[in-house]
Amino acid sequence: MHNWESIINTSVPGKDLVVKMLNQIEKDGHVVLAVFRYGSHLYGTDTDDSDNDYYVLFFPSARSLIVGGGAKSYRLSTGDDNAKNRPNDVDVQASSIRETLRRFGRGEIVAIDTFFALTNQEAVLYANGTYKSWWKRTAGLLGAGNLGGVLGYINKQASKYGLKGTRLGTAIRLAESLKSFVGRNPSASILDWISDTGEELVFVEPFVQAIELMAALPGGTHSLVDGIDALGKKFTLISPARNLLNSLENTIKKYGHRAAIAKENMGVDWKALAHAYRGATEYQLLRKTNMVTFPLKGKDVEIIKSIKSGRLPFDKVASLVEEQVAIVSELRNDQSSIGKQVGTDEALISLFTELVYADDITCEDVLGMPLSRVFD
Repeated sequence: MHNWESIINTSVPGKDLVVKMLNQIEKDGHVVLAVFRYGSHLYGTDTDDSDNDYYVLFFPSARSLIVGGGAKSYRLSTGDDNAKNRPNDVDVQASSIRETLRRFGRGEIVAIDTFFALTNQEAVLYANGTYKSWWKRTAGLLGAGNLGGVLGYINKQASKYGLKGTRLGTAIRLAESLKSFVGRNPSASILDWISDTGEELVFVEPFVQAIELMAALPGGTHSLVDGIDALGKKFTLISPARNLLNSLENTIKKYGHRAAIAKENMGVDWKALAHAYRGATEYQLLRKTNMVTFPLKGKDVEIIKSIKSGRLPFDKVASLVEEQVAIVSELRNDQSSIGKQVGTDEALISLFTELVYADDITCEDVLGMPLSRVFD
């Protein structure tokens, strides 16, 4: 058992809760691998209103390795589980290295942030020597090919009602134009409407782009035809303009009152938009370098802080986030920028196994006996 009271610096906000977590983990027979600040203090985007998040990585006990069971994660918090954390609240989470690597294999951003936390030495409160050595060997080899989880995170944050304000704005502008046009030309096509309105005015709108669609032709054949993607709904240009109008009106109804409020720059979930921007920043780093280095650097840090604190007008924030999402979309489709692949969960578990059996010191730390005696 470690004396965590003396290991964790007295200047650490919420030290008592961190020490309580570490003592419980060791009491349950697990080995603490690393303790570090998490969230904005890891990313370098903390402000005066930031709470204090900590993360603990542990190696499962011998019993849980051999017979299964045991806690895969822990959490302690001074905050209210039914409300957002307040400034100076303390939240301590812990997860086994095995579970973290499984999530890394699925491209989940929490696991990716956890894995690369050691890049920010100022955020590290403690790191087991064997874990640090293993991490240095592994970090350069473990790529980030499977980033579906990061993409899901970005889209989830960006699609919260705050950003829907710009989608709503697009839907309203297009619907108003179409309603006027269809009223004068009930049987006209989408192509007729674009020609009447001006292509440069239609496709300049965010969330609207020209595409090609596979369409059925007489005689049972298929061919690519010109189309339009408007807020995720796809139509051929020869489709009736009223079909696109109906789709846009349904979109406006679906977004409802909260999106309308966001469009007027009220009730915006600034934190969600900051997370979307940060997630997109991390995605670009992973695709280009196979790593994320914390704290984040350059203009992105100040942009994230400004978004989170609500210092920028909504339209500006929406533009910034949309630009990041567009870059992510482009990278997602660019196979040439993919580096080393994470591979399967099995590959990650192999890395986990290396951590267990890398040497007698690790094995003895975890199982209470050197490797030579494990299979006696």
